[in-house]
Amino acid sequence: MSKKYIMLDLDDEKLRVLADVLNNKTSKTILEYLADKEASETEISRDLNLAANTVNYNVRKLIEAG
Repeated sequence: MSKKYIMLDLDDEKLRVLADVLNNKTSKTILEYLADKEASETEISRDLNLAANTVNYNVRKLIEAG
């Protein structure tokens, strides 16, 4: 598995939200999955074997984090 990186500005107001997202195992798994390809919530749910509402919640948090 190749390493993936995110660049961010330490003054960004979304840093707290991003820290929460990266501290969440499910959000991190989804983010790693999406780093390799674009996918719908349905595809994420199916491929990662996660409940649809779990994927929706975490994707909303990822979007909020930017």
